[in-house]
Amino acid sequence: MKSLVKFQLIWFFLALSVFPFGLNAIQKMGVVNMNKIFTSYYKTKPEDARIKKQSEVYREYLTSLNEARNKLNAEFIKLRDSAQNIAYSDAERENNRIAAQNKYRQLQAKDVEIQQYNDDKKKQLFDEYDKMRKALIDEVVSVVRSKAKREKYIFVMDSSG
Repeated sequence: MKSLVKFQLIWFFLALSVFPFGLNAIQKMGVVNMNKIFTSYYKTKPEDARIKKQSEVYREYLTSLNEARNKLNAEFIKLRDSAQNIAYSDAERENNRIAAQNKYRQLQAKDVEIQQYNDDKKKQLFDEYDKMRKALIDEVVSVVRSKAKREKYIFVMDSSG
């Protein structure tokens, strides 16, 4: 958008130098709301829906990872409690303690996996959305430019900022 504004300003001043207002030529200037045009552009909604669907797929997998983590946590708690239960023999408590430590390591590994998956997918979705948005903005800008050129506007300004 910033490059569009710079382009528009350069175009405006260039047009002023080539076509001064003193001439009898009709000078047309226009104002558009690029934000409104972008949101109502026919390709925006399908692309947003596609990214949202991909986000749901990632969220479902994240839910399954969290369910597996909760299962590991329940197993860890059971083993930890068994390791401290005086009703068991010393050997059984020691075996349960070792099993609880192993389960705890698995639990930590699952936490790291969940965090890494979440971070990676957030970044991937953000990058994909950003790429899609830039491509659509470029399309919208080219459509606005071609219409402005066709209708002989010397300056078109974006009111959305």
